[in-house]
Amino acid sequence: MPLLPVIGNHDSGGYLRSVEEVKFYFDYFAVEKGKPSVAYRSTSFADTTIVAIDSDFQSSFLGTQRHWVEKKLVNNNQSMTFTAYHFPMFPRLQRQFDGKREKKLREAYTDLFFDQGVAIAFEFHRHAYKRTKGLGPDGSPTLPPSSTSTDSGVVYIGDGCMGANESYDSPDTMPYMEKEEATSHYLLVTVNGSQVVSEAIGLDGQVFDRFEGQSRSRTR
Repeated sequence: MPLLPVIGNHDSGGYLRSVEEVKFYFDYFAVEKGKPSVAYRSTSFADTTIVAIDSDFQSSFLGTQRHWVEKKLVNNNQSMTFTAYHFPMFPRLQRQFDGKREKKLREAYTDLFFDQGVAIAFEFHRHAYKRTKGLGPDGSPTLPPSSTSTDSGVVYIGDGCMGANESYDSPDTMPYMEKEEATSHYLLVTVNGSQVVSEAIGLDGQVFDRFEGQSRSRTR
């Protein structure tokens, strides 16, 4: 089964680690020969591209990596585009949303994701399920007037909870949130042409949330 790893804090043990400090990660998930040892990477198959971003664990998400992500999205010719990264930009709690790293991530990527036609951004880390509304370039559920009538914005789905204790913090009422539940789960994502279905499935094998969306066009 092909894997596209997304590095997180339990892989690195901290932030901005050197290659030597996360050597075991690269031993398991090697990069192509001749390419630099970085944890961010992408893959394309059928009509889908997935860009995996390192949210500050081995490489800064700014500078070189931010330029790389933009180039990948701008040059992407697939109809369906996803991004995936560990540290969430749109968490369930206000105190997490107000965090410095979350704010810097939003400043660096929300407008890029929107402008370059990302359909779903997969986030992790917070040990609960969440799905946002379709969000605009500033991260709000209000899309700009220039948006087409069929553009629903970027949907952020996360936050990763399988094999770890669920977060039982009482969720705050965040204006961007559509669905949330503190339960172990995995995601089954099906792409059929320009259509995408993301199903959240619990330990009982039952689907407790289902999102149906479509590919998005670039806005610039």
